[in-house]
Amino acid sequence: QRLAEASQLEASGRVDAAIAAYRDVIVRVPALTTVHLQLGALLEKRGDAPAAIAEYQAMLKADPANAKARAALDRLGRQ
Repeated sequence: QRLAEASQLEASGRVDAAIAAYRDVIVRVPALTTVHLQLGALLEKRGDAPAAIAEYQAMLKADPANAKARAALDRLGRQ
């Protein structure tokens, strides 16, 4: 339910509220590691590269083969 709310907030352009909601999802359901990708993308959109990198790294810790997280880290490393 909170995940759907976070997605709706993101879709409506309420980036800060969506970030807060996704962080809440991670706290409540740590096994839902894909949320790190969504959170990383939003943080990147907001211009917070260090926080985005931390989220992508958390995704890779859970799934070392995740191509999206690797691509995002490569992209941010070139900036």
